[in-house]
Amino acid sequence: YSANVLDTRKPTATTVEIYSSNASSTLAKVGDTVTLTIVTDESVENVVGTISGESAVITQGADNQNWTITRTMDGTETEGLLVFAIDFMDLANNVATTVVATTDSSAVTFDKTSPVISGVSIATGSYKIGDEIIVTIISDATGYSKEVVVVNGVTLGSLTDMGNDTYTITYTVSSEDSDRTNVGDIPVSVTLVDAAGNVSATYELSPTSEGTVSIDANRPTIQLATANPDPAGPGVVTITVVFSEAMDTTTVPTVSITGL
Repeated sequence: YSANVLDTRKPTATTVEIYSSNASSTLAKVGDTVTLTIVTDESVENVVGTISGESAVITQGADNQNWTITRTMDGTETEGLLVFAIDFMDLANNVATTVVATTDSSAVTFDKTSPVISGVSIATGSYKIGDEIIVTIISDATGYSKEVVVVNGVTLGSLTDMGNDTYTITYTVSSEDSDRTNVGDIPVSVTLVDAAGNVSATYELSPTSEGTVSIDANRPTIQLATANPDPAGPGVVTITVVFSEAMDTTTVPTVSITGL
């Protein structure tokens, strides 16, 4: 004796998860692969899926209850929280209700926009060896990190997010850095990166300042020193010293004479 069993129940997805190949699995940029994994409560077939309304690759896992839906982001997708849709049917041709939500609250946000840098400014001042110079970077948003920041040929360290789309970074003048007499002559090279890994175009325009900026990063050297008897009388010697740059004449020099 045999009997036909009528199956009219729709299959369902018991597990639905989404993640990205990005360093942060909840973010995606162009080139990243977004993956949906689903587990159904029975064997299914004819699985079809879209991510952000775009076609995706369907792959069966260990059996026909385990499936993955993947898409490599190419920039045609809409920015923001990624939407998806998964359709399938069981072996009795019962069509499932379209799956549009995860079961574990996982989500991926797509970001295809790179940071934009609009300016770099340097605090007014006359700077010497050991002085700290505050460099301000103006961008289009907060939350960025430093990719590379180079000022006056020196690669700088930590970037501070000040809010209001501005960032600061400190340049400490070291011996034998390049001397500068004009803020516009100080070379800068700034690249920022957002949380999804989108990298800005490198900003290399001349920095600005609200006042005068100069950098003196080289200690003066004595280029010539002569000692001549003074006609004023015996025992008086005139010492003439030629320095490599102009000196502060308000400071009394210290002179040591050896061998006397």
